[in-house]
Amino acid sequence: MSKVRTIDAGEIDAWVRQLGVSFNFEVAPGLPEYTLTTIDLDRSWASFDGDRIVGTLRSFETPFTVPGPREVRAAALTNVTVAPTHRREGRLTAMMERDLRDSADRGEPIGILIAAEYPIYGRFGYGPAAYSARPRDRSRATARRTASSRGTSSTTPSPSGTACARTGC
Repeated sequence: MSKVRTIDAGEIDAWVRQLGVSFNFEVAPGLPEYTLTTIDLDRSWASFDGDRIVGTLRSFETPFTVPGPREVRAAALTNVTVAPTHRREGRLTAMMERDLRDSADRGEPIGILIAAEYPIYGRFGYGPAAYSARPRDRSRATARRTASSRGTSSTTPSPSGTACARTGC
């Protein structure tokens, strides 16, 4: 089984390099140092093969609006990689389990996934919150004008909030 733990500042170059390999980008000079200023090392995970980082995962706390409206703390998951040479060895599962457990211990009741390949994460409880949505503006009362004999038409706000004639929007 792989060794999984959070990284320290001295491992940021290798961690960012693994991101570059997996996401197919060249690591620009200064990117590791910049990244170090934007992430929480206590929430930045790596899977190791010996001393080599072959997997990454990072989460961060973010507010999440729930009905009420009110906000709760949520754990946002991102920067998840496993080197192609080390897949199907349980590395993703090991990093996910550690991060999810830590998020629960911090009192973050919701997890948000920021990933291009979201179906991979269904086995960890992630999935679409909704398959479709129809925006509704409930902040405005329906605007109505009484039609006059001079051809004034009744109007209602469209979903975008602009008024449109009743005959077509």
